[in-house]
Amino acid sequence: MGNYVWPCPKYTRVSSPFGYRNGVFVKGAEFHKGVDLAAPTGSPILAAQDGKILYAQWSNSFGYWIQIDHGGGITTRYGHASKLLVSAGHTVKAGQQIALVGSTGNSTGPHLHFEVQVNGVPKNPLNYVSDKDKAVVSAPQKSTTSKNNTQTSPGVDIVEYLNSMSNVEVLPQGVKFGAVTTSAQANQNIKLIIQHDNTIYEPSVEDGIEWTLERQGSPGQLTFTVVQDEILKFQEGDAVKVWYGETPFFYGFVFTKKRGKDGLVSVTAYDQLRYLKNKDTYLYTNKTASQLLQMIAAAMNLKTGTVENTGYVIAKRIEENTTYFDMLQNALDLTVINQKKLFVLYDDCGKLTLCNVVSLRLNVLIDAETGESYDYTTTIDSDVYNQ
Repeated sequence: MGNYVWPCPKYTRVSSPFGYRNGVFVKGAEFHKGVDLAAPTGSPILAAQDGKILYAQWSNSFGYWIQIDHGGGITTRYGHASKLLVSAGHTVKAGQQIALVGSTGNSTGPHLHFEVQVNGVPKNPLNYVSDKDKAVVSAPQKSTTSKNNTQTSPGVDIVEYLNSMSNVEVLPQGVKFGAVTTSAQANQNIKLIIQHDNTIYEPSVEDGIEWTLERQGSPGQLTFTVVQDEILKFQEGDAVKVWYGETPFFYGFVFTKKRGKDGLVSVTAYDQLRYLKNKDTYLYTNKTASQLLQMIAAAMNLKTGTVENTGYVIAKRIEENTTYFDMLQNALDLTVINQKKLFVLYDDCGKLTLCNVVSLRLNVLIDAETGESYDYTTTIDSDVYNQ
């Protein structure tokens, strides 16, 4: 195609590759004619090459979509846009903004569906991208210069492609995705999904999301309110995952649903640390706190992430009718006493993680401005009923 422009310069990952895949909206295998590039709603979509707009319209499957004729039998397609910025018959230049990323039509989330066709035959778009490609980006509207800026488009080689694919969850055969209700949140960087059986929903969230964490002994808590319509179906025990941009920060499970007559459902979810509140009796010998964590995780079928070696070996200990939280905290307290090292247990988006507090340090300056206001509360108002 000559000088090829990557059509979505702010893309973060290939969320669905070219070729056969498990059907998203139909059972069985289906042939995916392009690649899906996950990107936030409103991200720019650029013309891949000079050409003429053949179609700029709506379809039930593609939503708002565009097809460009580049000559020589080569055409490109751009689907699921939230807004079209060109019309049929217009001529465009490589890198010209033609639409905005969205989730219209048959879509499970904001992304660009991008196709390359040669004489009507779909080709893998990734085969047309090289490190030498340049993307032409229009200068800001208020700029006094008429020159265009250039930026290098993301080069896609086989290693980068495989790395992108490593972030894609392989779905079992015949998975059905529920229709996605677009969120009306002002902050489009936040994305929340709920998985019920084999159906994934992105519900409309009202009044924001609250994520609460404590230093020790408590799971992470997520509270939010969703609009209950005829599409959304979920129950206690269903998985909840939340991203900020492309960074996941919470993975947990629905524990409480509070319904109101206004059609809103208040939801409370906890991460997997919640299951460490279970009680058990353990007798263990010659174990470190990190080994104890791995042992409990295996027994509870909980996933683990980074578990640093706590070093101190506990010769023998009996924990009778004790929560897993307290067992682990006792082992960590013994480690502090004997090793003078403090370790922090937390849930890293679905993985139990244990790290030395030193490795979690941030370069934060506390001065008169940043540290001038704070709250400090002490209380005995918890299970105390006498003098």
